[in-house]
Amino acid sequence: MLDRFVADFLRSESKVTESNATEVLRRLLAGGVEPEREGYFPIPDGIFDEEDDGFAAWLSWGEYLRREFAIEQYALIRWRD
Repeated sequence: MLDRFVADFLRSESKVTESNATEVLRRLLAGGVEPEREGYFPIPDGIFDEEDDGFAAWLSWGEYLRREFAIEQYALIRWRD
């Protein structure tokens, strides 16, 4: 199962990159609605403090999930050749 997931990840064009990491996380947390509207997922304070480092926001999100819900977050990383 994991090998199929990895293969799909490597073929996908919708990867989270350094340049889009913050925006992808914002969309994920908004759950498809504008954050100003009720019903969006609560965003932990300070998660987007470092706007220029989207991966830091993902790490903060992972820490929040672990601390509040005992959920471990994992990522597949493809290093540049």
